[in-house]
This record gives sequence, structure tokens and C-alpha cells, in this order.
Amino acid sequence: MRPHRQAARRVQEFLDRHDLGGVGRFGWLAAGLLWGVVGYLALRLALGRSRSDASRIGAMELVADQTAGRFLLALLGGGLALFAAWRVLSALYPGDWDWTALAERAGRVLTGLLYGFFAWTALTMALEDATRQGTALDDATRPLLAGFAGRITVGVVGLGLVAAGASFAVRGWDDGFEDGIDLSGASRGFRRFVRVSGTAGSFGRALVFALAGLFFVGAAIEGSGEPARGLDRILGEVTRTGGGRVVTLLAAIGILAWAVFLVATWRRRTMDPPS
Repeated sequence: MRPHRQAARRVQEFLDRHDLGGVGRFGWLAAGLLWGVVGYLALRLALGRSRSDASRIGAMELVADQTAGRFLLALLGGGLALFAAWRVLSALYPGDWDWTALAERAGRVLTGLLYGFFAWTALTMALEDATRQGTALDDATRPLLAGFAGRITVGVVGLGLVAAGASFAVRGWDDGFEDGIDLSGASRGFRRFVRVSGTAGSFGRALVFALAGLFFVGAAIEGSGEPARGLDRILGEVTRTGGGRVVTLLAAIGILAWAVFLVATWRRRTMDPPS
């Protein structure tokens, strides 16, 4: 047996033995709640009622401001850590290893790393000053555009975000968002609800990622110093353009739809191999 297949088999045996797949489902719930707060902030931004940071960091800051906010952040961070672990472990699950499956495995690992960062951020904010995280993120990304290599990096990231947006749109079109969800025994009404919320959420994510990617590419071309200030700055810029408020509103609705989809389906998640 090839080494990568042997490692995948061991991962499957470990998960089955400890039922970590069942525990990991809570990560999908945490991700849904986080997207829900982001969607709420984006909706208020679209309606001109808030200047809050409509990003996942901003969502955590909003949670931190609530009663028992640090305790809630700790729970959220733990859930996001489970989600990150789910994505990485599912990338190692037995299954196909052709180029298409390898691309999907790579996407799962990258998603896991991203949500691992969000989990670390939430847990850090639960222990420290929440307002420091946004500044730290700005400080980390601003030097990227100082040189030619950094601009190339930002441009490549932007193109990657646009490609991710395109993949979300495809999944919304062909119901690919239902992969990894066990709908056996579900009512016709629930299946319709999952399909509607999943479709709207997939197209909403496609719009958000495409906008973010275009802003990154534009920043790389212009060499401006503010490439990655978060989703709130991107939506804020869009809102100030002609017809941009409608685009921001559609993005907010899509984000909220994706949050509803994740919360509605977290109990039915299965750890399927990439195919």
C-alpha cells in the first residue's frame, strides 16, 4: 500500500475509533454562527446603519462586547478549532487521489488553516484586548505591497480568491453544496429549505470572494498600501459606488443564507472523502 493511502487509512480508523466526526460537527455550527454575525454586520452596513467591521474579525469583536463576551468567544474559538480540524482530517480521508481530488484535498487543508487562524484569533481575543487583533492583521498585511514580490503575492492571492468565488458559484449551480450532508429521512420541505439556502449562500459567498479577489488584484496593480483590511472595507468601498449598496445588500443576504444553511445542516454532516 502506498504511504499516502496507508496514512489515510490510519486517519479513518482513528476517527472511527474515537467518533471525532460526531464531535467535529459542532465546528460546522460554530462556522454558521460566525457567518451569521458577519451577515448581520454586512446587512447593517448595506442599510447605512452601522460602521462596524463587517468581517469575521469584526464579528468576533461584536461578540466580545456582549455580556460574557469572552466566554462566548472561547466557545466560538473552540468550535472553530473543531471545524478546522474537520477540514484538515477530511483532506486525509481515504478516497480518490487524482488531480481533481488532490485539488479538493488542498482546498480543504487551506480552509482548515484559515479557520485555524480564526480559532486562534477568537481564543486570543477571549484572553486579551479584542481591539488589538484588527490592528495586528493590518500590520501583518501592509508590508506585502512594499516590494515587487509582495505585489505579485497579493495579486496571486487575489486571483485565488476569484477562482474560489467561481467554484462556489459552480457548486451553487449544480447543488454541490449538498456534498457531505446526509439528507436521508429528511422531509421534502427540509430538503427544499436546504437547497434554497445552500444555493443562495453559495452565490453569496461567490460574490464576496470575487469582490475580495478583485480588490486584492487592484491593490497589487496600483501598489496601494491597504490591500487586506477586511471584508468591511471592501463592502464599504462597494457601497460608495453607483449601485453599490444593492451589491452589498445582495452579499449580506447571501452571507446570512449561508449561515442559515450551515446551522440547519450541522447535525447531518458526514466526513466524506474527496472525489
